[in-house]
This record gives sequence, C-alpha cells and structure tokens, in this order.
Amino acid sequence: PSVAWSLLAEYAATIRTDAAGLTYQTLGGVLLPYRWDQVRALPPPAPDPPENAAAESLPPPDTVIPLAVDPPALERIPRPLVRRLQQQAYAGRVPLYPGLADRPTLLAEIARRTRDQGSGVGGRDEF
Repeated sequence: PSVAWSLLAEYAATIRTDAAGLTYQTLGGVLLPYRWDQVRALPPPAPDPPENAAAESLPPPDTVIPLAVDPPALERIPRPLVRRLQQQAYAGRVPLYPGLADRPTLLAEIARRTRDQGSGVGGRDEF
C-alpha cells in the first residue's frame, strides 16, 4: 500500500508558493499550508562522491527531497489512514518530487525564502 500511495500522491501533488508561504496538496484531502517561518532550509546537497566510487552507489539524479516543516506534516493530516501512509512514505516531511513542474524554480524559491525570510514581495506560483 505505501508504494501505491507514494506513486499516486506524487502524481496528484501540487505545491503553491506565495509571499506568505507554501501549500502542499495531494490525495486523501491532504492540504497543508505553511508560512515561510515554518519551512526549514533544504537539506544540504550530497557531497561529491570520490572518483573511484562505483556508479551503482550513486543516488539517482532525480530523487524526492524531504522538506522539513514545523509543525510536521503528520500532525496536520486528519485522516488516520492517510496520515499513516504519509508517515511510511515521507516521515512527516513535505516531499518535493522530481516530477514537479518547474522544480528548480521551486527549490530556488524555498532556498531564498528560508535564507532571508520576510521580503514579503511576490505573487503566487504553482509547481
């Protein structure tokens, strides 16, 4: 069930950003708005592997980035089954899927907003 949930949730996911914060929405009634001060910085990029590392040990270039938020996403999902599936798949973080439209722009926006919160200017974008 968790693999099916992950695939379906990824397919249906949208992330909207505006001057106030970001909103993650997907299946099962999951609608999680967060102010920018509730969004933690993106995890640091993986270090470059040594040149002699086997290609099989490298992570795929398009991976889900787990974005930490406070309060954790799980505390805000009312349906027990959906909460459990989200826990198994993403451990309470907001998943930034590789297939999100214009993901590089979304990542840059999150990095900018978490670095210097409070600029307060901007429209609304959907990824």
